[in-house]
Amino acid sequence: APAPAPAPPAQEYLILNSFFYETLNLKGFARVKRWTRSVDIFSLHKVIFPVHLGNHWCLACINVAARRFEYYDSFLSPNHHCMRLMRQYLLDEWRDKAARYPRPTAELDLAEWTDYSPSDPALLPPQSNGYDCGLFMCTYANCVAADMPFLFSQENMVLLRQRMILAIVDEKVD
Repeated sequence: APAPAPAPPAQEYLILNSFFYETLNLKGFARVKRWTRSVDIFSLHKVIFPVHLGNHWCLACINVAARRFEYYDSFLSPNHHCMRLMRQYLLDEWRDKAARYPRPTAELDLAEWTDYSPSDPALLPPQSNGYDCGLFMCTYANCVAADMPFLFSQENMVLLRQRMILAIVDEKVD
């Protein structure tokens, strides 16, 4: 008999769209729980999503592999509300999907999970103008998804913007 086909590799991350955070924040878990109905986020390494704060873009990441809630703001500011929201979302997601994806425990213990929101410009490149936050957020997302260090700065924004435009035109965003 032929050998069984190898299992497909686990998806490393899920990127949710820009409405996820706003919907979760304003309308609650019930309005976003269907967004992950076909995926067990606890089998992923990361869940990544943009955070729009009205006039500023940031990035949030539920780093399941590292048991860490991450928040990246190009103004190097923390967002305690977002951290609490991610914690509550994870607890709600655990309970909601328990019937579909068997869990080792009835409740998720977040005691060992940590918060990470770099405020040191040596750890996270900051923006120095009032209009590049979206490009910073997209570049942070690329680095976080690829487990790459943040090796860029404000001085690279013109080049990064050009690369993003070319990727969009080529219909290939990396």
